[in-house]
Amino acid sequence: DGLEVMLSVPKKANDAMHLSNLEGCDVPTDSLGEVVLQDSFQVWDLRQIIKKCRERRVFLFDLHLLLAKEVKDTHGKAKYIYKTKFMTSELGVTEHIEGDECKFSVWTGREPMASDCRIMLKAPSLEVKQTWVRRLREVIQVTLPPRSPARVRPT
Repeated sequence: DGLEVMLSVPKKANDAMHLSNLEGCDVPTDSLGEVVLQDSFQVWDLRQIIKKCRERRVFLFDLHLLLAKEVKDTHGKAKYIYKTKFMTSELGVTEHIEGDECKFSVWTGREPMASDCRIMLKAPSLEVKQTWVRRLREVIQVTLPPRSPARVRPT
């Protein structure tokens, strides 16, 4: 238990540092919930006709998934420009994307193919992807409304 607490301190400090560099969010960041994970991903919006890959900083909170664009200031310091957020209670996850073991997708609605919003993410490694999929599923299960069918596609 003590080791777990000791190991969580650097992660919390790192999460807080990245979160402090977030600009333009449409709600106060303290209302988003606790930072669960944050990392850089290649992201595609699957609704777009031209599927252009974009580099995004992705923050998973207890209550929201937030995407931000990373930009560097004149001193090379990273800051993140808010782009969009999704309520975790409205998300589903598809773990396997054909052709790349590091890709997964998140979507809103009842079914991924009929979704209003589908984004595909490519993690920097298979380990990062697996961690994100597992934690996303955990957060989604906790935030699902009572008696709601789980929006997690079987693997």
